[in-house]
Amino acid sequence: MSSRTARSKAPAYRCAECGWTTVKWVGRCGECQAWGTVEEAGQVAARTTAAATVARPAQRIAEVDATTAA
Repeated sequence: MSSRTARSKAPAYRCAECGWTTVKWVGRCGECQAWGTVEEAGQVAARTTAAATVARPAQRIAEVDATTAA
């Protein structure tokens, strides 16, 4: 299955304590759990993935051959 990837500029936020980064502002760092340390740090290229066309329709789980499903 192929997909298309687009890049757009999104604001970046960084924890002043540990350097953890995220594209959304949060009040508490997701890494070191410090409150109020996440600050806007500029722009980053955010990746978004668009849905691709489906090559074949989904199968019922009972119809899947277990030997070839790996």
